[in-house]
Amino acid sequence: MFATVVIISIALYMLLCMHPVLGVIGIFAAYELIRRTSTKTVAMMQYYDEQPTKDIEMKRMNPPKEITLEETMVAKMAPISDGGVIVTDYTPVSDDVRGASMV
Repeated sequence: MFATVVIISIALYMLLCMHPVLGVIGIFAAYELIRRTSTKTVAMMQYYDEQPTKDIEMKRMNPPKEITLEETMVAKMAPISDGGVIVTDYTPVSDDVRGASMV
């Protein structure tokens, strides 16, 4: 109800305070907006009842996922290491930071 009053008041404001052509277009737009949002159409009610049966049919068509070949192979291969730290002879070398701030 409040939204309808707001829409009508905006349309009347456009008619009275703006160009007359813009006001007429505003009244037409307000009428269409109120008409389309106030009632449920027959087509909407006709398709609304079918949704639960469609949901059941979609669940039937989409069975639970099985483990794929890729998932099986990854499970066989992983993990590569035991999770420990690998000791190497490599020592990283930092370049000059050239005036960058220390974080």
